[in-house]
Amino acid sequence: MIPLFRPAHHRLLRLLAHISRTSSSTSSPTSSSPPFSTSSPPPSSSPSPSILAHLSSSGIGHITLNRPSALNALTLEMVRSLMTLFSPSSASSSSSIPSPSPSAWAAGLGKTMPLDEQGAPINLIVMRGAGGKAFCAGGDVVSVRAAVLARGMKCAGEKGHAAADFFREEYQLNNLIWEMNARDAGGEGRGGTERPLLQVSLWDGVVMGGGVGLGIGSAFRIVTEKTVFAMPETAIGFFPDVGGSYWLPRLSFPASGQGEGGREGGREEGREGLGRYIGLTGVRLKGWDLMWAGIGTHFVKSGEVDAMLQALEALREGGKEGRMRWEEVEEVLGRYRVQEDEAREGLRTCSLQTHEQDIAEVFGRREGGREGGVEGVLARLRDMAEGKEGGREGGREGRQEWASKTLALLERASPTALKVTWRLLEEGRKGGREGGRAATFPLEYRVAMGHMRRDSDFVEGVRALLVDKDGKPRWKRRRVEEVGEEEVAAYFQPLGEGEWRGR
Repeated sequence: MIPLFRPAHHRLLRLLAHISRTSSSTSSPTSSSPPFSTSSPPPSSSPSPSILAHLSSSGIGHITLNRPSALNALTLEMVRSLMTLFSPSSASSSSSIPSPSPSAWAAGLGKTMPLDEQGAPINLIVMRGAGGKAFCAGGDVVSVRAAVLARGMKCAGEKGHAAADFFREEYQLNNLIWEMNARDAGGEGRGGTERPLLQVSLWDGVVMGGGVGLGIGSAFRIVTEKTVFAMPETAIGFFPDVGGSYWLPRLSFPASGQGEGGREGGREEGREGLGRYIGLTGVRLKGWDLMWAGIGTHFVKSGEVDAMLQALEALREGGKEGRMRWEEVEEVLGRYRVQEDEAREGLRTCSLQTHEQDIAEVFGRREGGREGGVEGVLARLRDMAEGKEGGREGGREGRQEWASKTLALLERASPTALKVTWRLLEEGRKGGREGGRAATFPLEYRVAMGHMRRDSDFVEGVRALLVDKDGKPRWKRRRVEEVGEEEVAAYFQPLGEGEWRGR
């Protein structure tokens, strides 16, 4: 069985502290330095580019997040460099969502690409992290906190304020990646549509927070035995953003007896709670958990990843031209999946499968009163931890330990963040005020700007876990019962002049 906790909180603290130590010491490219590179790393006297990119002879775009000493934590400079690569220059006739243009890659790399003259768009991108330990461990929230403390915003979402710019531009990038990978963007392909972009995200290591945002909208999300996944934002007084308000409420339990993540036979309707569990607790998940939940698309052994990438390159060898089709990429990735027997065992013993019924019972209810909201979750966990089921003693083996450890995760989190997260996931489940995925990032930007105050739990949480590292945040509210509905509602108010402005 893959343990769910092992002790998760202390390991998470060490991981976040590691990012904090290296974020301040890891240089980012200066404004005069080229933001992209395909050559070997420069001498130590020069800052190494934080984004490496190159366009292969097969027309595949390769992006490497290159801050390995900080587990590739995402900075504003990296967001802007990535946006330059993804920024479209022309739209296809069948879609209002353009594809990345080779001219953008040529400008960034300082050389002309062969596809430039043909005018053919890049439609397959592989994104990975450098260093062998992480895809991306999240955003550089230490710098965001410093910006909030250095200068208050003249208005919520003030353009030019580093904190507002980081979240606005990060969410715009997340939104662009998601839309370019969407099946409903136009043309032909699986499900009757062809994606303008096929992105392969290699989650071969740590992927958390902002790193999830770079890959969750990908057409293909590769997980391995090294994958460690989490949305740990409530532990620092924040909320699961980067699209979490859209995809977390839409997670459902796989239909029993199905294949990887239940994809072959669909998902089980009517049973909720999986997304709330992941978003509220920040629990760490492994590769088979992600396959079971339908978050990952392919489980590939870490040692097979390079061979898989070589096989993708071979798709356009021998003079073969044209766009990479979903079916072609899927066939290659399918060849490198683990064998069926191993997949079946991995899914059967993963932590989410082990505690499926517990998760559904605790996090799947929405009734009012004591049974509803975060308060209801905490009450049910306390009963379960004491060995009670509906007032009766007893229960399944291991559920008391699971309940105790889940309860500990929630009790360490910011009470305000838990209440805001619950409301956010409810908004996302209903489609948001403006409807559908289009509402996701404007909604999250509103909520994020509500946290950009010097007296916020976000500022305090980052201090306790990443700056002073005492692990003892002093939250504004000690218990979730003290967080009023009006206080939560304030995070969801329109920002007026500082409102989100999409691309």
